Amino acid sequence: MEALMRKTIVVLFILSTFLMMLFSSCDMSKDTVAKIGDRKITKDEFKANLDRRYPNREKSNVERDSTRKYTMLNRMIDNKLKVNAAYDKNLDEATQVLAAVKARKSQLIGNKYFEKVVVDQLIPESELREYFDRTKEEVKASHILIAYEGATRSRAQRTQDEAKKLAEDLANRAQSGENFAELAQKYSDDPSAKQNQGDLGFFTCGKMVPEFQMAAFQMEKGEISDPVLSSYGYHVIKLEDRRPNENYDPNTFEKQKYTIKRNLYRSVQDSGRILWKEHSEKLKSDKQFEILPDNIKKVNEIAKKKNEEGTLRSIEDFSKQTLDIPLAEWNGGKFFLRDLLMIFQRNFGMIRTKLNTYPDLKQQVENFSMNDLMLQHAEEIGITDDEEIQRQLKQMLERPMI
Repeated sequence: MEALMRKTIVVLFILSTFLMMLFSSCDMSKDTVAKIGDRKITKDEFKANLDRRYPNREKSNVERDSTRKYTMLNRMIDNKLKVNAAYDKNLDEATQVLAAVKARKSQLIGNKYFEKVVVDQLIPESELREYFDRTKEEVKASHILIAYEGATRSRAQRTQDEAKKLAEDLANRAQSGENFAELAQKYSDDPSAKQNQGDLGFFTCGKMVPEFQMAAFQMEKGEISDPVLSSYGYHVIKLEDRRPNENYDPNTFEKQKYTIKRNLYRSVQDSGRILWKEHSEKLKSDKQFEILPDNIKKVNEIAKKKNEEGTLRSIEDFSKQTLDIPLAEWNGGKFFLRDLLMIFQRNFGMIRTKLNTYPDLKQQVENFSMNDLMLQHAEEIGITDDEEIQRQLKQMLERPMI
């Protein structure tokens, strides 16, 4: 502990002055708050931690309360001290740490990889910008939902054809002048319609299912739509009003890009699944990927014997020779039994039962070896060089070390 405390901590700003400035409009992105050994805490890093710890609704209180800022900074300094000590003890090479990092790394890079090879192919930059620009305004709408059996969250027993006919009839009646609110209260399958008469209030683009909002934002004030089909059923929409969105900031496009992609992807996810399958098959072919059934059977027999003897409780119960058995291979890589077991290190019981059955074991090998192949390809095409990816990978390493 004394060695830990002897790490040099240099606070580079007079904290009271810094804390008053933190939420001001001045540019502080390159300034450093504190230095702990060879590590530092930047103003941006500090502010980001405050933003995560205290949501927007508490922001004004935090701005006035320097005690909470001091507490946050002290916690961050304490973590940096622990990271320094962990590196001194070579914990960045510890088996448990590496296993935790690999699992998180796989998820992080895998998501980015899918985004690049699938989502970005289906949703061009121009469509993202167009979607973002729609958030300049917000609309107020009411709707009548006519659900059918099998629709999302539906309790209706009518068929889809019956739902469509009823929705068309209600749209005609509303367009002919019948009171929309009364029709919504009487016929809508949206449970809230009994109280709000179908009124959804004001909302920005991204708050509703894609089909609904696409129709609503194209309508004129007072217009009543023909039935619009979504996963929830048929919607008859009345556009009540539209106004500028006071929270719109044109400089936040890059920050909101991922959320916009996720919202837009919902409407093309069937195409996405097809594209992903095609990409996976091509990657297998290009890299000459293959699983090794004879080796998988060998591991299966070893595991069954150990289970019968009651000597299989953890990864350490396999010999090094067994752990080094390759279960799949491709150009530039191999997937060993050790790799598979490391994935389940924290819950060995899950993989132990699958080791006992050849089809189950084979399926696990196929899934996770393909995942390793894709991670390798992600590195080859530069995904892991992304600045944000590198920042998150560093955090992934240091959290289990702490």
